[in-house]
Amino acid sequence: MLTVKNLSLFYDDLRAFHDINLVVQKGQWVTIIGANGAGKTSLVHTIAGIHRPTTGQVFLNGLEISNKESHQICRLRLGHIPEGRQIFPSLTIKDNLEMGGFAVGFGRKKIKDKLEEVYNQFPRLKERQKQLAGSLSGGEQQMLTIGRCLMAEPEIILCDEPSLGLSPLRVSELFQLLQKLHKQGITLLLVEQNVEASLRHADYAYVLEQGEIVLEGKASDLLGNNAVKAAYLGG
Repeated sequence: MLTVKNLSLFYDDLRAFHDINLVVQKGQWVTIIGANGAGKTSLVHTIAGIHRPTTGQVFLNGLEISNKESHQICRLRLGHIPEGRQIFPSLTIKDNLEMGGFAVGFGRKKIKDKLEEVYNQFPRLKERQKQLAGSLSGGEQQMLTIGRCLMAEPEIILCDEPSLGLSPLRVSELFQLLQKLHKQGITLLLVEQNVEASLRHADYAYVLEQGEIVLEGKASDLLGNNAVKAAYLGG
């Protein structure tokens, strides 16, 4: 479904990541783990079309997307849940959700139908739909960000550090939600510093260090890998 070939990104002389190769099959949950500054977010931004790669290619369902703008990629049903949530705090919850549908060119009837689907998924958002998004808690804002992404009917979602800044309880709820979306047929590419939770839920994993993939394999195997334990799990 998603194929990354020999992808590199440089900011002038600074290397963000180099020669990345990865594959996400339809229906898979793939995670990329690594320390802060490893290049994870830059990689997600490049796949999503926010950055243009220095070299290499990205393919979605066989179509090259590395030469497309982010809004064009979004319309190809690749969703993006950004780090830091990036909601519109001065708009209502309902307005924020509708932005997700308008961004991919849906008409008002379609957006109305998608709103009901999202509200069924997140009853709390429906209860507070007229409330300003900036007044929500961190966990509720993350819920809103996911809901906004779902408004565009994504087949695959890039999740960039979705647990950042959340309490342990909210992190647990977040992974339960991602698991639910995965079971509904959505393909996930998750970038996370919460290594243990990521590996426990994913099918396959890549380890990114200093901009390069240094290890890959079944997530369950990496969870038991001594090098991964020593570097990321305190063991």
